[in-house]
Amino acid sequence: MQEVVTVVNNKGLAEIVRTEGAFIQFSCDKNQVASNNLFTKHLLKNLAEENVQVVDIFQRIVHDVYDETHQKQRPLSINGLKQDHQIFLNYVAPPPAPVPIWVEIVPEEKESFLKEQSESKASCDSLPNVEEITDSENEDVKKAEEFTKHILSKVPSGDLNQMETVCHIVHQLFQNENQECLFFNSRQGVNLYNSFGNLTDLSFDYTPFVLKLKDIREFEDVESHRDDLTIVNTLNRAVRSNEPPPVLEQIVARLATAHNTDKKNIVLKNVYVGSINIVYTVENSKEITMKELSELPKNVQSQFQQRISMKMHPLMKRPTFDVACFDERGHKNFEGEKGTYHIGPPGRTKEEERENCISDG
Repeated sequence: MQEVVTVVNNKGLAEIVRTEGAFIQFSCDKNQVASNNLFTKHLLKNLAEENVQVVDIFQRIVHDVYDETHQKQRPLSINGLKQDHQIFLNYVAPPPAPVPIWVEIVPEEKESFLKEQSESKASCDSLPNVEEITDSENEDVKKAEEFTKHILSKVPSGDLNQMETVCHIVHQLFQNENQECLFFNSRQGVNLYNSFGNLTDLSFDYTPFVLKLKDIREFEDVESHRDDLTIVNTLNRAVRSNEPPPVLEQIVARLATAHNTDKKNIVLKNVYVGSINIVYTVENSKEITMKELSELPKNVQSQFQQRISMKMHPLMKRPTFDVACFDERGHKNFEGEKGTYHIGPPGRTKEEERENCISDG
């Protein structure tokens, strides 16, 4: 800004000549000079604010002086900056967005990485789709409801090898948490998810969701030429270091919108290949209603155009348990000869040796 002021004949009159930029003329009370007048006061006040255009600053000064003098002093403002490009004083540039540093898998780590990925895939891919849990019109669910009423109507014997006893114990476990559960018999043609293998997760209070995406390259921070293994390896390292790159922050923000919750309630746990799978938990997920769950796939689809499926941990809401491991008389049945059996949920099974695998009759 250029200001031209000349004194004419020492009479205190100022000659005004045309100047480029902005010009403000104002008068002062007696005993006021440039350092202590109202204009300077409000100039200094407004200059302290970051990222404000010059034009806006001088408009504020005019109004502030006018207000403080109770409309007695209104500076003359001639503004020639409106046609110019935006000009900022005290401009603070925002920090540049961090650029993801893609971490390729080194040869000596590839075997352990693929093993870990295989375990994650086996464990999480086996989880039921949200639609399976929330479909109230499913005929198999209705059969399970009737079957559950029938079993729980019987007084348990207390024998842990008896079906009724085991069902009453499992039912009580979930009732203590204000949760429901259902029982069914797959030998009767009922096809529901068997949650018995997931019961060990009760002690960990770990009930994740799994979002499967066809491709993660829809996010602008993911370079199109990057292979899935490099992308997953990089994102997993970011999850573990709790320093998410922009792409993960975008995912968290979209998930929060889909769940109608705050971003702080979305916790990323893992990323694994097979397309791209995002494993995450939601704070207080067991309090989510069945209606909210039934709307989740649609809400997620609106946020992620590349969505393939939406899975959830079966213990989160109304889990179903298959009693087919009991014989027709309700006794625990281990069929076959002695040998090694795999106990536990898919991807996290443990081997157990049985010397005598007989049917209790």
